[in-house]
Amino acid sequence: MKHYGVIEPFRNSVERVKKKLFRPFDARFYLRLAFIAWLAHLGQYGGCNFKYDFRKDLNAIRSILRQERPVAETSPVLQAADRNADYQKITFESRNGKDAAAPPEKTAERAGDAGTTAAAGNAGDAPAQAPPPPPPPERTSIRTGGVPPVLLAILPLLVSVCLAILLLVLWLLSRGRFMFISALTDETRDLSIAAKWKESKTEGNSYFRFNLAFAVLIMLYCAIFTPLFFLLLKLLLPALQTQSASTLALAVFLSLILAIPLLFLTGVFHEFGTLLMFRKKIKAWAAFRQTVALTRDNILPLLKYFIFMIAVTLAVLFCLILCVVITCCLCCFWLALFYLPFLWVLAFLPLLVLKQYFTMEFAKQFGDDYNVYLHDEPEIPAGETAETVPAIPETVRPEN
Repeated sequence: MKHYGVIEPFRNSVERVKKKLFRPFDARFYLRLAFIAWLAHLGQYGGCNFKYDFRKDLNAIRSILRQERPVAETSPVLQAADRNADYQKITFESRNGKDAAAPPEKTAERAGDAGTTAAAGNAGDAPAQAPPPPPPPERTSIRTGGVPPVLLAILPLLVSVCLAILLLVLWLLSRGRFMFISALTDETRDLSIAAKWKESKTEGNSYFRFNLAFAVLIMLYCAIFTPLFFLLLKLLLPALQTQSASTLALAVFLSLILAIPLLFLTGVFHEFGTLLMFRKKIKAWAAFRQTVALTRDNILPLLKYFIFMIAVTLAVLFCLILCVVITCCLCCFWLALFYLPFLWVLAFLPLLVLKQYFTMEFAKQFGDDYNVYLHDEPEIPAGETAETVPAIPETVRPEN
């Protein structure tokens, strides 16, 4: 059984990073490679900060799974109040039929009522002032449901602009992926962005169409399975009838659990299928079929690869958090570093190059089809044969 290691490819990747970026160091080459790396990772790192508090939904889901009933179902006082439908009917009477000591809230209310009555008696025959009329309701459009018509008019335009921006980002990301691979496999330091852009046209456009089809597939999956899980949870767990937000969070979680094999296969194609496309100059769907066969035959090495990548990523994040905590006085620097689109690429370019080199070094273990450092020999034209190619003369040794 073939052994698939991660330590030796990682060491080779570190050496390649040193040779590529710092032996010798060229500022122009560094900037050009950083721009290509920015295209290859457009929208994946930096410049985004999405915050969501999952603790509230997780606590609600935990209480539902434990079948904890709310306080209103266990408190006898609240149950009696629900039966009477009026809290004023609950009286506190002693055994002798006299009023017992009322709670402090009731005593305060009675004192307030007595003060109001005394004030009314001292006022004499002064006419009581009528309460002010309520403010008139705001005029809203019945047809638009309260939404301004101007917003409804520009809403399709905003949606179209956002969709166009997403498609542009996805297209640049797909082309930049192959530009980055080509720049790292090129042994020369004469890096031309225009030449790499033109070179990645065929594979990059095919990869863009694949990503677009996968995005549509994910949206259809979410549109089908998330409402299905939502309805099933409502029917199977009666405690979820009044907790729509928690039910929706649990439905999304179950949908993600069900989609793990598809997401894993897509991750394998992104890491290794693109290398196969670059190496063999084939389209995305043909590479995807070979990636499925690769995943079926090498599931354990691929799991080892992703587990190692997750461990390294967590270690890098821990080091970054430690640096931010230690140098908290440089908070403005860290904010600019993480939020400016291109500055973070300049700072973390060695890590991005190291990650890509490690992927290519690990892929070499799957065979020559995934070895992007190899270059096929030029084929002999169809008009030429072995007979038309002149033979190399043999050297004749002199006889002794």
